[in-house]
Amino acid sequence: LIANQLGTSVGQLAVSITGANDVAIPLFGANEARLIPENVTKWAQGLDIPIDEVRIFLAVREAAASRLFSHCPWLSEYIQAAITAYGAGIKIDIDSIQEQAERALETGELDINNPESISVAISAGLFKPEQSPSQDAALEKLEMILALIEGWIDYVSTKAVGDRLPSYPALSETLRRGRATKSPTQQLFATLLGLEVSPRKMRECSLFWFEVESEIGVSERDQRWEDPALLPIASDLNDVKKFLSSTIVPDDLSGLL
Repeated sequence: LIANQLGTSVGQLAVSITGANDVAIPLFGANEARLIPENVTKWAQGLDIPIDEVRIFLAVREAAASRLFSHCPWLSEYIQAAITAYGAGIKIDIDSIQEQAERALETGELDINNPESISVAISAGLFKPEQSPSQDAALEKLEMILALIEGWIDYVSTKAVGDRLPSYPALSETLRRGRATKSPTQQLFATLLGLEVSPRKMRECSLFWFEVESEIGVSERDQRWEDPALLPIASDLNDVKKFLSSTIVPDDLSGLL
């Protein structure tokens, strides 16, 4: 069941992601910025925006993500560790799965004579195991780092081309609307882990980085990515000044940009 869920999710992502970093985690061993031309064209359909501007918008976001991961070797491992911690807590309860299947058959959600019905039920997480407290903690940790990454990409992209690309506001709004429904990040983690990366939290993280720069400048802002202990938790987003005053950054750390 888990393998089927994974295969379905990867298949859905293959036709929706626009680049190598579109799910806030690098998809290749090397931290490179790559676009998928066919998916970029599909993403741009109906926008009435020049395709070159769409490519620039998405390429800038790719570059921002690639540079972040390149300068933070710990970041990929941190995400993988959170996912591994979640996976380690998976317990397969055959009795529970059987009960779920029986209920689904009674309600018509599942038809054992229809393979498509079975695939839909699995993709919808019908047989998803119950989560333990340790898994909940791993998901909270994962959601926060993904939101910080997405917020950083928004923030850096806005600074880079926000006042240079005519269609930037429209493209940003399209991206926000997509997040509110099913962004690639949502597709991947919602199906596999039951994790909903809140679009609201992504926006809060983007504003957080703007405020951090305003308070401490670019160099010290970048130093916040040198170690996970220097990054905020969810409750820190509401009071940036208090967060910055409560964490100390070593003087010898160099910036990212």
